Amino acid sequence: MYNFDFSMPTKIYFGKGREREAGERLKEYGHNVLLVYGSQRLFRDGLGDRLVESIEKAGLKMTLFGGVVPNPRLSHIEEGIAICRREKIDVLLAAGGGSVMDSAKAIALGACCQAKLWDALCGKVPREQFGEALPVGGIVTMPASASEANGLVVVTQDESGEKKMGFFEAVRPKFAILNPELTFSLPRNQTAMGSFDAFSHAFERYFDLTRESELLDQVTAGLMKTIIHQLPIALAQPKDYQARAELMLSATVAHSDMLGPGGDFGCHEISHILTARCGIDHGAALAMLLPAWAEYMAERKPQRFAKFAAQVWGVKEEDEKTMAFEGIRRMKQFIKESGLELTCEIPDADLESLIEPITEGPGFAGGNFQKLGKEELTAIYKRIQKKPKKTDCCGCATN
Repeated sequence: MYNFDFSMPTKIYFGKGREREAGERLKEYGHNVLLVYGSQRLFRDGLGDRLVESIEKAGLKMTLFGGVVPNPRLSHIEEGIAICRREKIDVLLAAGGGSVMDSAKAIALGACCQAKLWDALCGKVPREQFGEALPVGGIVTMPASASEANGLVVVTQDESGEKKMGFFEAVRPKFAILNPELTFSLPRNQTAMGSFDAFSHAFERYFDLTRESELLDQVTAGLMKTIIHQLPIALAQPKDYQARAELMLSATVAHSDMLGPGGDFGCHEISHILTARCGIDHGAALAMLLPAWAEYMAERKPQRFAKFAAQVWGVKEEDEKTMAFEGIRRMKQFIKESGLELTCEIPDADLESLIEPITEGPGFAGGNFQKLGKEELTAIYKRIQKKPKKTDCCGCATN
């Protein structure tokens, strides 16, 4: 096992009704709160009013900042930074899913530095200039990214749709409140996409060939097995508290250092491109890419996939390659039964533009299992490609 650092400073408050403690938790870090959220649904569902009541009861001043959209926009984040400076905000509370968390963290970071946030994400500004951030707390309503407990920030540039990700330890939330009841009303597809996002974080750590640890193999496999068992229950019975609790905790554990260091994350890198260029939700993109990546890699390195098949899916065949592909088949079946797609429409003419950000940037994605260059990326994209139907001159679909 290689050398690594481990830290999990985010304090987790888990269970029913814990959002009512938000004001007291915030009071430990500041007295002038920016409440960051997405739509007015937060208030229609009653959560917004409970948070406002809790914050006011704690004697804190508060400013509302809604309007966060999926794949949070740089321009909206810059508005939030301006509000923080103008209103002298000293602590932020993010109530929502990963996009809301990312927005709050980006605002907290930008508010403490005069340099442009986008320049920092593009590597044009020394990271040392972004060593401080306003404290952030989180209320999770959409378990998926674990943004409520890690230092990652993902921002989308408005004009180009380009997404940039950066890690800044200073923005790791001070606390996160997880009440599984807040996920009861999540639509079926969001439950599935969020759960598969969490699954993918464990999957991409499991396939890191550089760390060699039986313990880390066991904990990542255990998390995947938990999601495989609990997601169908939550989809069939949306108000099953135990299933929702297992999925919510799994999402936070999966990408907050609790599963240990490392990971390949090549599929995550190219999923951001699919999201930006094709408008596919992050979890849905991963549901397509993971099995496509696995099928391509298992042809070349079946040993690790045979272990995955046995450890995660209970496959017992003796032949390595047979085991490897049976495990992948079962993963694909799980994805389909969860209501997610394995393919999407990608015209041949668009393939090059999907590969370009990787080949003209770092030159490859991933690397801790195998680097994904142009050849590998092309093969993986072709596996998820569902070519558009041809149309006649009137626009009618033809075979």
